[in-house]
Amino acid sequence: MEFCASNNNSRQIGSVTGELEIRDYAMPFVTEDGNRVESSAPIRKSVRPARSSLPLDFLLGVLIAAGLWTIFVVTWIEPLHSHGRWSSRVDKDRRSLAHMRPTCVSKGEWEWIVGWTLNLHGNCANVGQRFERGWRDGFAAELKRRLRGPITLGDIDWIWDEYVLHTPLGRRYSDRFRPTRAEGLQQAREGCFFLPVD
Repeated sequence: MEFCASNNNSRQIGSVTGELEIRDYAMPFVTEDGNRVESSAPIRKSVRPARSSLPLDFLLGVLIAAGLWTIFVVTWIEPLHSHGRWSSRVDKDRRSLAHMRPTCVSKGEWEWIVGWTLNLHGNCANVGQRFERGWRDGFAAELKRRLRGPITLGDIDWIWDEYVLHTPLGRRYSDRFRPTRAEGLQQAREGCFFLPVD
């Protein structure tokens, strides 16, 4: 019989009936005092893969993303859309001023006044400006009410005064371009804004 030794296992190779037979057995362990200790078969622990927490992680990620998206929409997107709707409504109402010229104002003067008033809205009430939502809605309602009656230069000054009080750039813009001042009206002529007026 031949023996081959390796770490903890020996293989016995022998021939009983002329066939090769291989048997594995554990080598004994000998302590320092010479006592022989049989090694036990290795204990095999069944290792189960940990349950994947992917569904929980995925769900948590989706909830966080949805929360961040909601915050983004509420703080940025919705106010932009709200302001855009307000701005379009007010711009449409202001454009109707072109067809509501008071009898005491010439066409050239009215074109000058309406043109600068439209510019006031475009330059002082754009999306980047911050002002009170409450003011916006109240202003739009009051403008609509004033447009039902005959328009006067006092109504135009009211529009400009509102922008002075409630928009960040209103005062500076009014100081430079308010169209109802006498020095501004001297420059008024038909075709100055390419705006058809009645």
